[in-house]
Amino acid sequence: MAPETWGAIDVGAVLGGKYRVERVLGRGGMGVVFEATHVHLGQRVAIKLLTAEAASFPGAAARFLREARAATRLRSDRVVRVLDVDTLEGGTPYMVMELLDGVDLHALVRARGPLPLAEVVEYVLQACEPLAEAHALGIIHRDLKPANLFLTRAPDGRALVKLLDFGIAKAPDAQPWTEGSLTATRATLGSPVYMSPEHLRDSAHVDTRADIWSMGVILYELATARHPFEAGSPAALGARIASDAPTSPRAHRPDLPEAFEHVVLRCLEKSPDGRFASVDELIAALRPFAGHAAITVERPLASAVGGSDATVLASSAGLARPPPAPTSSRSPTDNFRRQHEELARLGAEIIAALETDVAAHAAHVRRLVARFAGKLSMHATMENEALYPRLLAHRDASVSGRAKALYDEVSTLYASFGTYAKRWPDSASIEADPAAFTKDTRRVLAILSARMRRENDELYPLVDRAGD
Repeated sequence: MAPETWGAIDVGAVLGGKYRVERVLGRGGMGVVFEATHVHLGQRVAIKLLTAEAASFPGAAARFLREARAATRLRSDRVVRVLDVDTLEGGTPYMVMELLDGVDLHALVRARGPLPLAEVVEYVLQACEPLAEAHALGIIHRDLKPANLFLTRAPDGRALVKLLDFGIAKAPDAQPWTEGSLTATRATLGSPVYMSPEHLRDSAHVDTRADIWSMGVILYELATARHPFEAGSPAALGARIASDAPTSPRAHRPDLPEAFEHVVLRCLEKSPDGRFASVDELIAALRPFAGHAAITVERPLASAVGGSDATVLASSAGLARPPPAPTSSRSPTDNFRRQHEELARLGAEIIAALETDVAAHAAHVRRLVARFAGKLSMHATMENEALYPRLLAHRDASVSGRAKALYDEVSTLYASFGTYAKRWPDSASIEADPAAFTKDTRRVLAILSARMRRENDELYPLVDRAGD
């Protein structure tokens, strides 16, 4: 059993039977990142765990899985690989990512000041590659900033920039209720300094050109170590972004070419229509300013910024390349069926616990229920994003029609489950009315069990026959 205290885990804990936690790498408002070691392979990894506060938000576990899934859709090697996702026994989800040695560009600029123009352009061009791929898939990052561009060393010694943190990305297949929940949880999504005027007004309805604006702010900051809009308060900053012209980059750094300044300022046009229409257009505009020699990393990057040890990935999120495509002998729904088996096992453990003195073992029972809820949330999100959209759009009306009927049922079911979960927020409430808790839990598990049987009998064969 992995120790868990308000979303934290102890050093030395082994997660999922294979990842031993070594140390804390960083903390943020939404997550904690640990360094861990695979106990069988000796591989060092980074593990991101939602904080207790973040995990308490409606739909947090589902959004956490969406982040990992969005990452796995990108094939670029300039993103951070996600290796695994799972939940602690208390239901808190965690993500296993590749561990990077290096430094983010925000820390680099703070240590070195304005970067040489060739470096600025090289780093942004590298970041544009995965961003263009994301946009082609309909994914909008919404949180581009130097802190989410991580500089590391490629095997040949060249500088390699990896794009991090799709935690608040907008995906085309996101369900309306999860997007709305995220917006309600964080009224302004992203970092205001890097946000476009339309993003500040309504983060839920931006398009790819909001990311173009953010890239313009990044170019400005890397080249000048300043921001195009500076103010003493968030309200004043928002007003400046909405109404004022940006300060000229050349006012801070006169040696910058006028043509480069023009590229930056075009990114920062108030109207999205005035900006580059795509990342590819921005890439084409930046290429004339790229250096001819490769930029190499000759020493540990942390030393270059004054650190005593190699800086490791401590971002609030990470991305990944997709896993290998399944072989033809493997059913597309095998993974979902295995999840059903695990949920059934956990459900049986809960039923067994209900046969004991529930009030006396309330904390243990609550942990079991929370773990079940976490895994169920991840399972439901994977279905809603990987199975249903394809079936609903299937050319065979009989397939799409049956999928819609099942989809309508699942929406109602998981809303009911959310009501059940909110009724028992802590062990004390279970102790206060164990009979009601036992009745509630048995009823919910029976409904979910029937639902999983229908999925096994109807949904998954439909997916397999449809070739999805």
